[in-house]
Amino acid sequence: MKYLIIKPYQLIISLLLTLSIINNLSVKAKPPHIIKGINVGVYEKGPYFGIFTDLGKKNQLEIGLNYLDIPLGKYDAGFSKDIEANLSFTGLRFLFRRYLNTTEKSGIYAQFGLEASHMAATSKIELSEMLYKENNISISKIAADKIKNIIASENKDSMLKISVLGGGCAGFSYKFDLVSNTEKGDIVIEGYGAKVIIDEISVPYIQGSIIDYKNDLIGQSFEIKNPNATSECGCGTSFSM
Repeated sequence: MKYLIIKPYQLIISLLLTLSIINNLSVKAKPPHIIKGINVGVYEKGPYFGIFTDLGKKNQLEIGLNYLDIPLGKYDAGFSKDIEANLSFTGLRFLFRRYLNTTEKSGIYAQFGLEASHMAATSKIELSEMLYKENNISISKIAADKIKNIIASENKDSMLKISVLGGGCAGFSYKFDLVSNTEKGDIVIEGYGAKVIIDEISVPYIQGSIIDYKNDLIGQSFEIKNPNATSECGCGTSFSM
């Protein structure tokens, strides 16, 4: 048989630990009011919500959050449609207040703060629905992707050149060529990673046009949506003005 011998100092330590545990349990049973109040308002950085607690008789600590999301308006980024932009701000504040009144937390106080914030300007662009516009001539993303695919298959550093020639069943016709160099007077439209060249003589005939690519039951081909054309033939490559 073994006997457990407890020495006097061990007994005292055990009693102190027991009293400490009981005291902690009693405190947890009736927790103090940690949050003393809330602070809600609108500041220069948007709506604000904060909570504060007391630190002694004359001090307070506040933690708050700012959030702001406002439209900045529209801007021209070279697309056929203006882009809408938004500004968002998120801030986390830590505030320390010390009241100068010695009897209660009211009246004049000194405040010190620390703020961690994040600000961002964002724009939403649906590239599949957008047209890149330059020199009053637009190119669709699907047309640009097709140009890049064709050039990649040719394994050449080429560009698509569009010309307007006399003739065709409606009076004028479009000509599409792959070229490596530009000539004097040519304009270059570079959108979505593709380059399109239009010679100087043809530019007035296709001002305001959209260079697109269609894929339908008839077939696949580049398409010029020309607002200057009064009529077009069924093939889509000939038009009149």
